[in-house]
Amino acid sequence: MAAVSEFDLWVQGKRQAYVEAAMGLRAAMARVRELGVELTPPQGDWSRRQRWTPQQLRAMAEVARLWDRVITTRIAMDEALDLAAPGQGSGNTARGTG
Repeated sequence: MAAVSEFDLWVQGKRQAYVEAAMGLRAAMARVRELGVELTPPQGDWSRRQRWTPQQLRAMAEVARLWDRVITTRIAMDEALDLAAPGQGSGNTARGTG
Protein backbone atom coordinates (compact mmCIF):
# COMPACT_ATOMS: atom_id res chain seq x y z
CA MET A 1 0.00 0.00 0.00
CA ALA A 2 1.38 3.38 -0.98
CA ALA A 3 2.03 5.93 1.71
CA VAL A 4 -0.31 8.90 1.69
CA SER A 5 1.47 12.23 1.85
CA GLU A 6 0.57 14.90 4.36
CA PHE A 7 -0.49 17.13 1.47
CA ASP A 8 -2.87 14.46 0.13
CA LEU A 9 -4.40 14.16 3.60
CA TRP A 10 -4.82 17.94 3.70
CA VAL A 11 -6.62 17.93 0.33
CA GLN A 12 -8.77 15.01 1.47
CA GLY A 13 -9.68 16.95 4.62
CA LYS A 14 -10.82 19.94 2.53
CA ARG A 15 -13.00 17.65 0.44
CA GLN A 16 -14.48 15.99 3.54
CA ALA A 17 -15.27 19.39 5.10
CA TYR A 18 -17.20 20.36 1.97
CA VAL A 19 -19.17 17.10 1.95
CA GLU A 20 -20.06 17.50 5.63
CA ALA A 21 -21.16 21.11 5.08
CA ALA A 22 -23.36 20.13 2.14
CA MET A 23 -24.98 17.33 4.14
CA GLY A 24 -25.62 19.72 7.04
CA LEU A 25 -27.21 22.22 4.67
CA ARG A 26 -29.48 19.56 3.22
CA ALA A 27 -30.66 18.59 6.71
CA ALA A 28 -31.22 22.23 7.70
CA MET A 29 -33.27 22.91 4.58
CA ALA A 30 -35.40 19.86 5.31
CA ARG A 31 -35.96 21.19 8.84
CA VAL A 32 -37.09 24.56 7.45
CA ARG A 33 -39.57 22.81 5.16
CA GLU A 34 -40.86 20.74 8.11
CA LEU A 35 -41.58 24.00 9.93
CA GLY A 36 -43.72 25.15 7.02
CA VAL A 37 -41.42 27.82 5.61
CA GLU A 38 -41.45 28.22 1.84
CA LEU A 39 -38.03 29.17 0.58
CA THR A 40 -39.53 30.82 -2.50
CA PRO A 41 -42.34 33.39 -2.48
CA PRO A 42 -45.79 32.29 -3.62
CA GLN A 43 -46.03 33.18 -7.33
CA GLY A 44 -43.12 35.59 -6.93
CA ASP A 45 -45.05 37.90 -4.57
CA TRP A 46 -42.42 39.21 -2.16
CA SER A 47 -44.70 42.10 -1.17
CA ARG A 48 -46.98 39.78 0.78
CA ARG A 49 -46.18 40.23 4.45
CA GLN A 50 -45.22 36.99 6.12
CA ARG A 51 -45.06 36.30 9.81
CA TRP A 52 -42.62 33.71 11.04
CA THR A 53 -42.30 32.13 14.44
CA PRO A 54 -39.02 32.43 16.34
CA GLN A 55 -38.45 28.73 15.64
CA GLN A 56 -38.86 29.29 11.90
CA LEU A 57 -36.53 32.30 11.99
CA ARG A 58 -33.85 30.30 13.84
CA ALA A 59 -34.16 27.50 11.28
CA MET A 60 -33.81 29.97 8.40
CA ALA A 61 -30.78 31.56 10.08
CA GLU A 62 -29.21 28.10 10.35
CA VAL A 63 -29.75 27.57 6.61
CA ALA A 64 -28.05 30.90 5.88
CA ARG A 65 -25.12 30.02 8.16
CA LEU A 66 -24.72 26.63 6.50
CA TRP A 67 -24.92 28.12 2.99
CA ASP A 68 -21.98 30.31 3.97
CA ARG A 69 -20.12 27.25 5.27
CA VAL A 70 -20.80 25.29 2.08
CA ILE A 71 -19.54 28.15 -0.08
CA THR A 72 -16.36 28.73 1.95
CA THR A 73 -15.54 25.02 2.20
CA ARG A 74 -16.14 24.62 -1.55
CA ILE A 75 -13.73 27.47 -2.26
CA ALA A 76 -11.13 25.88 0.04
CA MET A 77 -11.63 22.47 -1.60
CA ASP A 78 -11.25 23.95 -5.11
CA GLU A 79 -8.08 25.78 -4.08
CA ALA A 80 -6.67 22.58 -2.56
CA LEU A 81 -7.45 20.63 -5.73
CA ASP A 82 -5.82 23.37 -7.82
CA LEU A 83 -2.68 23.03 -5.69
CA ALA A 84 -2.77 19.24 -5.96
CA ALA A 85 -2.98 19.29 -9.76
CA PRO A 86 -1.84 22.73 -10.92
CA GLY A 87 -2.00 21.87 -14.61
CA GLN A 88 -5.58 20.61 -14.49
CA GLY A 89 -7.34 22.80 -11.95
CA SER A 90 -10.58 21.90 -10.25
CA GLY A 91 -12.67 22.92 -13.23
CA ASN A 92 -14.59 25.35 -11.03
CA THR A 93 -12.40 28.41 -11.16
CA ALA A 94 -13.22 31.57 -13.08
CA ARG A 95 -10.01 31.32 -15.11
CA GLY A 96 -10.47 30.33 -18.71
CA THR A 97 -14.25 30.26 -18.74
CA GLY A 98 -14.66 32.99 -21.32
